Amino acid sequence: MATRLARDALDENVLIQSIMNTAKALTESDRCSMFIIKDENTLEAHFEDGNIVSIPTGTGIAGYVARTGDVVNIPNAYEDERFNRDVDKATGYRTKTILCLPVRYEGTIVAVAQLINKLDMVTETGLHLPRTFGKRDEELFETFSMFAAASLRNCRINDNLLGEKRKSDAILDVVTLLSNTDIRDVNGIVRHVLHGAKKLLNADRSSLFLLDKERNELYSRMADSVAGGEIRFPSGQGIAGTVAASGIGENIQDAYKDSRFNSSVDKQLGYRTQSILCEPIILNGEVLAVVQLVNKVDEEGCVVFFSDNDRDTFKVFSLFAGISINNSHLLEFAVNAGKEAMELNEYRSGVGRNRSSIVAKGKLLSIPEEEKNTVLSVEGIDKYDLTSLEFNLFDIREKYPTPLDAAAAAVYKLLLSTGLPQKFGCRDQTLLNFVLQCRKKYRFVPYHNFFHVVDVCQTLHTFLYVGKVSELLTELECFTLLATALVHDLDHMGVNNSFYLKTDSPLGILSSASGNNSVLEVHHCNLAIEILTNPECDIFEGLGEDDVRYAYRCMIDCVLATDMAKHASELETFQDIVKNGLNKEDDTHRRKVMEIMIKAADVSNVTKPFDMSRLWASAVTEEFYRQGDMEKAKGIEVLPMFDRSQNNELAKGQIGFIDFVAGKFFKEIVSIIFKDMQWCVDNIASNRAKWQEILDAK
Repeated sequence: MATRLARDALDENVLIQSIMNTAKALTESDRCSMFIIKDENTLEAHFEDGNIVSIPTGTGIAGYVARTGDVVNIPNAYEDERFNRDVDKATGYRTKTILCLPVRYEGTIVAVAQLINKLDMVTETGLHLPRTFGKRDEELFETFSMFAAASLRNCRINDNLLGEKRKSDAILDVVTLLSNTDIRDVNGIVRHVLHGAKKLLNADRSSLFLLDKERNELYSRMADSVAGGEIRFPSGQGIAGTVAASGIGENIQDAYKDSRFNSSVDKQLGYRTQSILCEPIILNGEVLAVVQLVNKVDEEGCVVFFSDNDRDTFKVFSLFAGISINNSHLLEFAVNAGKEAMELNEYRSGVGRNRSSIVAKGKLLSIPEEEKNTVLSVEGIDKYDLTSLEFNLFDIREKYPTPLDAAAAAVYKLLLSTGLPQKFGCRDQTLLNFVLQCRKKYRFVPYHNFFHVVDVCQTLHTFLYVGKVSELLTELECFTLLATALVHDLDHMGVNNSFYLKTDSPLGILSSASGNNSVLEVHHCNLAIEILTNPECDIFEGLGEDDVRYAYRCMIDCVLATDMAKHASELETFQDIVKNGLNKEDDTHRRKVMEIMIKAADVSNVTKPFDMSRLWASAVTEEFYRQGDMEKAKGIEVLPMFDRSQNNELAKGQIGFIDFVAGKFFKEIVSIIFKDMQWCVDNIASNRAKWQEILDAK
């Protein structure tokens, strides 16, 4: 018996037939079926005629045994409610007695044997005496099942090894195709990822949706059996949209029982969707795309469920797919950056000669009324003095259950309080749309997020009206400067420009070749223009042609000035202007004041009261460390201030930033012209002393 099982052990179907024949002989049964536990949701039923059917775990008597591990001995099948009489009706067979037993390997149920109809005892005179299964049959099978379980286990190990080899070969084939695909061919990369996933998991059909982070939409030009143009829909909508929003895959066994499934596509194509596996492609914690696989097909061509093993396999595959998609996106981003730099020059010099020359850069999804009402209904903001030097945004972040809504409400009310939107014909609804569209385009990174730009806007307000810098600017310039605060870091990815240069990414290579290292700032500008050219968010809607042109130019110049690589040259240019006499009637001089102001607000954390300054310092340090982690993963040198393993003292880093950057900068601009901003210099000195005390105490 053991020899026979060992001989058949490498072919699971042959082995199962051998187990069934042996079990029948041992227990003197007329028929036997085996139910192999494939995963927690599926039993694979094997019959003597060679048919194999997948059924849900828990179905029928075999499902009960698989779930409980109990032995079920039924002397009369038709008296047991678990018995399915339809099988007898279909086959013309009469089931009388049933013995159903678990097959265990090291305590785990790996299969269930179902023996049917104990053979009659035939006397010497030829008389047939009916029999039922007894304890002796159970004991014989239990002994035999140890050999059967070990053989099934060995066979499964062999199958797993062969399966892993097939998967590895399939992944290697796709990786080879991806590595040989021109990185500029986004559609080619998507096509290889799509077909690779389908082949790897034996899916009948597949779709891949890329995530457009700027618009928070999924889009695709490729899906099996779907012709036509680009498909777009919001992240969060449908099954794929839900996966994109959550970053968590979904395994759906019956699509028509899921309310998110759109059955109209099936009707249009004459197709029947049954099982769906929808998984995200994630790289460095960011969802890049979503793959939706439909109808897993087994070797017999039958539709079955996707398994947990399929999901694990896809995760390995998605690592390689994510790298290729990300590199392609970076190159596309870099190429667009070059075009965008040219477009910015056109906006700086040409927009406004004819208002119709402003071309919308892309269609934005409207802000839902519910989202706007949520922000407008935030209570308690009025108790904060949003214009105070002591205003603490962290207090709002900690006390409100939805701090992003509270921050949006605060900055909206701050802008309205200036009277500038009203003066320049910007409707309240337009201003709110502008604030919320900006919010949508910020990522959840530790520092360069929506809270940072709200803080910059509030700080600029103090510079303008407490520090009296508004006396050097026009009201339109003040309005533009406050709005620029909200757009100056749009879609910041939590890494600086040097990251792309150091990692030899397509973005960095193009930046070096073009000599334009302010690629991120160019990107921020173009996203700002995309928002402003949408009529629902055009805060310059009430301006005349000349004022629109001037506002765009000021905003673009201010955002570009925030590149820290230009810090020294920007300060030097401003010093020369002041030295030679700053002329309030010269719009070039006033624009330079605006640029210096937004630079000051951008690095103003060290000018805040110490408790606030420390929290901002912790946030920016964590962002630096995350960049350093990515640089380590890519095998490139990490600067000490970006190296988490160095255990750098926060105090030491802040003292260095004050001594070499912010301290010198504020002391210079306050001493030469912005006398009423002396509190910045005083707070910096106080904070440096406190950091030094902390450092000395250690």
